[in-house]
Amino acid sequence: PARRPAHVALHDRVMVAEQKKPKKARELRRHLHTDADATGAGEAASAAPGRLNREPVLCDVNAPPPKWARPLRADRSAILSPAPAVALEMGVARASDMLRAKLDELCRASRLPRPVRPLTFERWRWAAKWEEDGLLPKSAGHPVLPGAAPLLKPSKENKAGGGPVAGGAAGAGAGAATGGKDAAAALAEDLMMQGLMLSDARAIALELKAEAATLAKKRAKERQQAASGKAASLPPLDIEVHRHSVDLRCGRHFVKVGHAPYAKLALLHRRAMPAEGAPEAEAEAAAVEAPAWWSTEGSPGGAEIEAEVAGARLSAQASEATPDPRAAFHQRLFALLLRYKTLRGHGFHAAIAPAVWRVLTSRLGVGFEAFASPLNCYLPTFSSGFSDVDGAFGSSGSFFRLKPAQLASGSCACNPPFVHAILDAAAARVEELLAAAAAADAPLSFAFIMPGWKETRAHASLSASPFLRRAVLVAAADHGFCDGASHQRADPLRASPYDTVVFVLQTERGSRKWPADGRFEAELRAAFAASVPLSSAAERQERKRKTPRREPKAKRAGGGKPTEAEADSDEGEGGGGGGGGGGAAPSEELLAELAPRLDAWVAAKRSKDFATADKIRDELKAAGVIADKARPVPRKAIEKRAASKGADEKRPPKRGRAE
Repeated sequence: PARRPAHVALHDRVMVAEQKKPKKARELRRHLHTDADATGAGEAASAAPGRLNREPVLCDVNAPPPKWARPLRADRSAILSPAPAVALEMGVARASDMLRAKLDELCRASRLPRPVRPLTFERWRWAAKWEEDGLLPKSAGHPVLPGAAPLLKPSKENKAGGGPVAGGAAGAGAGAATGGKDAAAALAEDLMMQGLMLSDARAIALELKAEAATLAKKRAKERQQAASGKAASLPPLDIEVHRHSVDLRCGRHFVKVGHAPYAKLALLHRRAMPAEGAPEAEAEAAAVEAPAWWSTEGSPGGAEIEAEVAGARLSAQASEATPDPRAAFHQRLFALLLRYKTLRGHGFHAAIAPAVWRVLTSRLGVGFEAFASPLNCYLPTFSSGFSDVDGAFGSSGSFFRLKPAQLASGSCACNPPFVHAILDAAAARVEELLAAAAAADAPLSFAFIMPGWKETRAHASLSASPFLRRAVLVAAADHGFCDGASHQRADPLRASPYDTVVFVLQTERGSRKWPADGRFEAELRAAFAASVPLSSAAERQERKRKTPRREPKAKRAGGGKPTEAEADSDEGEGGGGGGGGGGAAPSEELLAELAPRLDAWVAAKRSKDFATADKIRDELKAAGVIADKARPVPRKAIEKRAASKGADEKRPPKRGRAE
């Protein structure tokens, strides 16, 4: 065989040496960590006797907004009718799965020696969408799928960073926010760190961008048709109420939500969309006593939770004769849950725990969340990334789309997704708002929460900001967060893998009105320590991570609905979503989404088009589905019949029968 080029052999030796290092050391190369020393407060809190795994109240949406808070509402033009919203969301889920499978397929074809690392696709999607939003006018692109922005020529900055395409040149685009690299260049660098040659990684980034553009264009066209009044054809939306969750199924898609988040979302929807809001549920309709660990104080309390769940039980019994009075709400809820399930990477949607919120609201007067979602918001006034589905639950839209006059004064919390591009852009936006408020001599305060990543522009700029009043660095072992999937999990808290920095930035008047003094820091550190999951919860989470996910028996039986225990075990894709391969059985949702490809694979084999069959089989394998197992050939039955036939031939004839 021909000798391999010297640079290829060197690259392989480096990657082999890299893989010999511990996994933790390999992961740490992605970031320059602050590496704060642990104080032991988190360890003590995790073993504290008498502490509950779940907070008595996970939200305070009934809290009256402060006097300075203005009513913020999302752009109603982005909110479609409930039924079209569900139909479009199911199409987006299919397209996202196809893109993930495409990335896995391309990496395997380029001889990546292992499955793509978890969250690789999610990091690219976040950065690509942010890059696209900086290039396109408002509402021009698809809210989830990147690719509507045209491919541009590489800028000088991107050429220096090794980027194959540009796209972050406009305003605060991703190229400007990721150290001179656009989303495609960042993906190429990510794949190179995982073992690919730089040229192969660049080609994969370009091809994934092109595939995303095709899918985004198709979904954007469907969205325009739905907005113009085209009727949506939907399978029935089935609802089941279990002991701990409310399950919703529409066609092949399945989502779930806990009782308390269900009640909270019903309340938010009723406020935001009174014309279609869920009717008030009567408290006396609840047949089950509220759990003891739910407080009747605050919102929603035990009685309110059971009243709302009783309404869900009535909806589950609806029929043609008695229509579901909450049909619009349940369609909105299904679209919302499916959107965030499609995004995966629940670590991107983690939130600070209620104990931390209580310190921020009491000490800093925080009354607005700049980055949240209806699923993890603590306050009734918040911004989120998807006004098309979040707006029906009270979201004011994107934080970057808000006018400066809407945040001219007041106190806000800012906890962006831990993506370089968004962190850097959020920090720049916060400093811009503070400068405008200082010029107007207005009180404005921001509590900016971010990981201790010193390589980001956000960390550097906020550390040197003239508005910085206090920076609190909390060691990773001394705090935790609310999991991004806490709306469907029994253990809502998760340990933090990184240090966290809380930058308190204020104007002069803001610092006098909401002082961030030493007492505030002490209470904040204690609240973060109280957010560490209990040792028993951490052990359960570790066992779940190591145990392969199994498909519920009722689902494997052929379309049946899962039982309560099986539904509770369907945790969805957590922070480790996005990787290919693995030993876990594919979920029912994935098998349902890839059913057309499985049918095409079977048809190609029957027509003896083996080239097409092999290609489809490789695509399915990259998506995590083994075609021969999903659609097995009944070889055992054939062999059994053949063996039986052979035995009949050898068996002596019965008496009285001719030879």
